[in-house]
Amino acid sequence: MAATPHGDACEIVRIATSDIGSVALCHQCGTVHVCLQCISLRFSPSAALSLAGMLEEAQRQLVKLANQEPETRDSLDLATPLGRGLH
Repeated sequence: MAATPHGDACEIVRIATSDIGSVALCHQCGTVHVCLQCISLRFSPSAALSLAGMLEEAQRQLVKLANQEPETRDSLDLATPLGRGLH
C-alpha cells in the first residue's frame, strides 16, 4: 500500500488516543498519522511498526531503570550525550 499525499480522498480513522496525542490510519492510502500535541508525523505502516517497536524497547528500559535502587539509578551513565542531559 503506497502512501499518497493527504487529501480529500483520505479516509482518516482514529485508532488510538492518550492524554498526549493520537494515532490515526488512512484506509485509502495506508498512511499512519501520529499526532503528539502540536506535532503531527506521517508514517508508512512498516515505519510506524518500527517506531512502535523502538518505543516499546525504550519503555522496557525505563521501567527497568525505575525499578532499580535510587543509588544505582542515579549513578548510571546513559549511553549517549543526549541521554546524559535527561537525568
